[in-house]
Amino acid sequence: MTIGDVGQNKYEEIDYLTVGRAKGANFGWDAFEGRVPYTESEGGTPDPGGTVKPILAYPHSRGGSCSVTGGYVVADRGLRGLYKRYVYADFCEGELRSLVPHLKRASDDRKLGVSVSSPSGFGEDTRHRLYVTSPRT
Repeated sequence: MTIGDVGQNKYEEIDYLTVGRAKGANFGWDAFEGRVPYTESEGGTPDPGGTVKPILAYPHSRGGSCSVTGGYVVADRGLRGLYKRYVYADFCEGELRSLVPHLKRASDDRKLGVSVSSPSGFGEDTRHRLYVTSPRT
């Protein structure tokens, strides 16, 4: 299960875990923002332990990022360069990106060279074609 998890003031994160581990999983809010402790002065709480760490966390300072828009792991075999990669975006940045999800950390996070103005969601049809939504016309 791959989850685009919106942060607070500084970081966005992507989480990845098995379906069996998902029930009752604690992704660390509000003890962490991304992999960084969210301090008590920022309104955070102490680390309760046993939290699921993100496989990728990125700062808002990266290209004007503000809110991760979770996507899909590509199941369309016709998209050879993206097959089995997680495609995601950031609402403010607009650049579509992909990574290879692993249980501990993501690998090969990269730009796809395609931007969408304010990407707000992703969808997939019965033929595994991937779609990106935007409130912009």
